[in-house]
Amino acid sequence: MALFSLSALGISEWDSMFLDASFLFAAGWAGSVLSIGHQVSVQAGSPDEMRGRMNTFYILTLVRRFPLSEGA
Repeated sequence: MALFSLSALGISEWDSMFLDASFLFAAGWAGSVLSIGHQVSVQAGSPDEMRGRMNTFYILTLVRRFPLSEGA
C-alpha cells in the first residue's frame, strides 16, 4: 500500500507539472499572438511616416509588458 501511494503521489506530481507547463506554454503563445495582432493593427492604422517609430516604441513596451512571450 505504501508503494502504491508513493507511485500515485509521483504520478500526480508529474501531472501537475505537465498542467503547469502546458498552461505557461498556452499563456505565452496567446500573449504572443495577441501582441502581434495588436502590433499589426497599430501599424496598419498609423500614418506612413510614423510606422517605424511606432514599431520601435511598441517593441520596447512589449518586452516590458509580456516577458513570457519573449522567452525571458
